[in-house]
Amino acid sequence: ILTYGFNPQVDIQAVNIRTNSLGSTFDVMIHETGEKISDIFLPMLGAHNILNALASITIAIKLKIPHAQIKNALASFAGVKRRFTRTGVSNGVTIIDDYGHHPVEITAVLK
Repeated sequence: ILTYGFNPQVDIQAVNIRTNSLGSTFDVMIHETGEKISDIFLPMLGAHNILNALASITIAIKLKIPHAQIKNALASFAGVKRRFTRTGVSNGVTIIDDYGHHPVEITAVLK
C-alpha cells in the first residue's frame, strides 16, 4: 500500500504548492527513495485536483514511468469537462463552469 497527500507521513507527498491563474505547480517528495520531482504543473486549480494528480503520480511511480513523462502528461491534461472548466474572461474576471452538484463537490470547488 502506498499513501499520498499533503501530510509528511505519506509515501508520496505534494509540497511547495504554488498557484496562479493558469493552474497549480508543486513538487512531489517520494519518501521511500528520497527522490523529488520538481515543478509539476497541473493546468487546473484546487487541492482536490492536486490530490487526484497525486493518485496518478503514485501509480506512475510504481509502474516506473519516467518523471519527465509524468510531468509532461499532467501539464497537458485538459481535465474533465464541466469540472472547474474555464469558459472565458469578462471585464478581467475569469468565468468558471463547474457541474459540482453534491455539497462535498461544491465545497471542494469553493476552496
